[in-house]
Amino acid sequence: MKITYLGHSCFLIESNGVNIIIDPFYDEAKFGPKPDFVIATHGHFDHLGHAEKLCKNGAKFIGTGELGNYLKSLGVAEAHSMNIGGFFDFGAFRLKLTDATHGSSVDMIHDIGRAVGVIIEIDNKTIYHAGDTGLFGDMELLGRRHNIDIAMLPIGGNFTMDIEDAIYAVGLLKPKIAIPMHYNTFPVISANPQEFVDKVSGGLVLDIGESKEF
Repeated sequence: MKITYLGHSCFLIESNGVNIIIDPFYDEAKFGPKPDFVIATHGHFDHLGHAEKLCKNGAKFIGTGELGNYLKSLGVAEAHSMNIGGFFDFGAFRLKLTDATHGSSVDMIHDIGRAVGVIIEIDNKTIYHAGDTGLFGDMELLGRRHNIDIAMLPIGGNFTMDIEDAIYAVGLLKPKIAIPMHYNTFPVISANPQEFVDKVSGGLVLDIGESKEF
């Protein structure tokens, strides 16, 4: 399995013959992977990103029912709607949505569903993408319930956890590898990812465009 960091909170997962993009806010001119599945954790522009375009070009959308219906109203053909609960088996991988403490709107004014995190089981690995979230106690439950191999956690503060809270989150989740995200895209979320990885077990910084085999 290969994971590539495309910037902000966007990751490309390549495994089992499928390409999965999470929170597709990235530089398409620089990185042009063609995904089979697009996942958005919530409706904010820096997470829903290029979902409409990618899904109109053949990718299948996965997200909350509200986001799925919104994209269908824009002409997206395939959207698999979910909510916080159990896994759904997509064949090459299984996926479930989790809690996240954050808002969700498509225009930063009108709410559209809720923000979520994502757990993906693929290629005998468990990946947790926290989405945009503050620290919350049930991260400990997620850590007990799932043997998390890779956790992708926001560290930029202001809108999400900062480095201090993300470090605490690693203690609750107990992942084997912790990758920071959602930092330095805008001045208000400036953070040093090395400060995070130096203080957690299994911390790993991926530069934008960098890939790692797991």
